[in-house]
Amino acid sequence: MDKKIHKALVVDDTQEVLDFITTTLNELELFKLIITANDGLEAFRKISNQEFDLVVLDINMPKMDGVQFLTNYKKKDPKIFNKVIIISGEIDHDFIEKLNKMGLMHVLKKPFEFEDLYQHVIEILSQYKKIN
Repeated sequence: MDKKIHKALVVDDTQEVLDFITTTLNELELFKLIITANDGLEAFRKISNQEFDLVVLDINMPKMDGVQFLTNYKKKDPKIFNKVIIISGEIDHDFIEKLNKMGLMHVLKKPFEFEDLYQHVIEILSQYKKIN
């Protein structure tokens, strides 16, 4: 049975972070598709009409930041906030509280470890009951 059933979108303007997250997600062997983008605008150009089970999203990016991306993507997928891991190097308690009030519960401060990312990924994917 193929465990690779999920689709992920990873958006960050730092190539090393994109590579780390993509490698981590590939190692989990749960994703049939992982699309990467360097900013929110590029992500919109790449995703067409797809929906994703997981979105890993940087907040501070050029052209279109993470908040702008979420605002636009939510029109297409109202459940997006349940699927997002926010990542940023500039997170403080007030910012996390603001994200939580928006419904964004999965937040990671850069740099983060494999285990931290893994925990958030599994929590998000467990809502689909497609993983063991």
